[in-house]
Amino acid sequence: MKKAREESRIIGIAHRVKKTADNEARPTLVCILDRGKQKICQLETETDELDFLLGRFPVKFRDVEPSEDLSAFRPHQVKWKPVNLKAEGAEEKLAQTPDSQKRQAGKKWFMAAKAPVEFDGLKSGDTVSMCLGAGNYFVYALARHGQDIGARVFRVAPKRLKENRLDDNKDNDHVLLAELYAGQPLIFQPALPPDLSLIAISNKYATRMDAQKDRIAHEQRLWQRVRDGVFLNPEGEYPEGTIEDMIVDAKANSRALGLLQEIEDECNADLEKEVSRHPLYQRVFKGIIGFGIRIAAPVIAFVGRIDRFSKASSFKQFCAVAPNSAGEFQRQRRGEVMAGRPDIRQALWLFAEQANRRPDSEWGQVLLAEKARLRAKHPEAVIVERPDPKKPGKTKKVKLYTDGHIHNMARWHMLGKFCEQLFKDWNEFQEEQDRAEIGGENSSDSVSAAA
Repeated sequence: MKKAREESRIIGIAHRVKKTADNEARPTLVCILDRGKQKICQLETETDELDFLLGRFPVKFRDVEPSEDLSAFRPHQVKWKPVNLKAEGAEEKLAQTPDSQKRQAGKKWFMAAKAPVEFDGLKSGDTVSMCLGAGNYFVYALARHGQDIGARVFRVAPKRLKENRLDDNKDNDHVLLAELYAGQPLIFQPALPPDLSLIAISNKYATRMDAQKDRIAHEQRLWQRVRDGVFLNPEGEYPEGTIEDMIVDAKANSRALGLLQEIEDECNADLEKEVSRHPLYQRVFKGIIGFGIRIAAPVIAFVGRIDRFSKASSFKQFCAVAPNSAGEFQRQRRGEVMAGRPDIRQALWLFAEQANRRPDSEWGQVLLAEKARLRAKHPEAVIVERPDPKKPGKTKKVKLYTDGHIHNMARWHMLGKFCEQLFKDWNEFQEEQDRAEIGGENSSDSVSAAA
């Protein structure tokens, strides 16, 4: 079995968005290393990615024979050329062409020019190397299909990939990924079933947030419609009652809003189901009082694998709960870019609220202890001058260490300690999961080799 894997192909995949906002084509790039030889492929569409996944991506073409039946090929795998119907004899030639060699798109006709003669894609024994966090849906499909056909997927942290680039050019990442796995396989992490479940959680969280944004956007449009309907009245007749009551009635009678609310509820149910059954939630998060499924979901979705962070301080910074160089916790102001994920920061803030409402819980006790410590350190409120962010070059007087200020400071300190403990517990869980999954995989290999 080991010999077979040593001789297996290594496929480096640099996943990219197929088209940028400027309409620039950016296909997914693939480098296949097979016994020292390189083969480069470009997956220009998601359909190309699907064909590569299923081992049916065309890599070599031939001319089409005049009377050839192309029904055995999928239409998107054939290369087509447009027909100029205004040219002499074009309509007659089109009528004589077999149906499998022509197709219509709107008012335009196309004739088959080349048919595939050689295919490639994921095969049994292949090893795929990708960058952690890139093309998660493709990673999921490759790893899941790989379980059925005997292929494996490994991912490397973006930091490690960046360290091995000769320059900042990412255009050759697919080649670098293949060569890196061939030379340094230990820096890669296997895409195991728990990782695939994390990808599913991330996808369902994004879907849920999109559904929520659609519902909120429709509510705002509904509010504007009601408001304008009242004030922009050419007859000058204005209804009795409040606009707020009219908006409530409009929401209750809006079929579109009701449908969007149903979609959001379905997305919430799917997300909660996926999170609640994941071993990570069961082992690390479920026992934390006040840290429910909806609070855990964005943390799990955006972090993914905790070993992407080398130390707790990096994890705290990603969660946006780390103090700055002056020892002050960050404030998120409109128009300013803040380090870390705002979704996780908001989730942790909600957890701090739950800890405040549950003073007898573990982290409620930590919050009370932090408040007592800070009040002992700052027994009285003071007034200081600080730079005014709204008026550059000027200062304003600020009152510090009031009860509210102490409470907010204690919350951030408590969340910092919570993230440190979470980092430790999550890493222990991740290591146990990896050992169990890799051990199971090695056991299966031993059984296969013995057979």
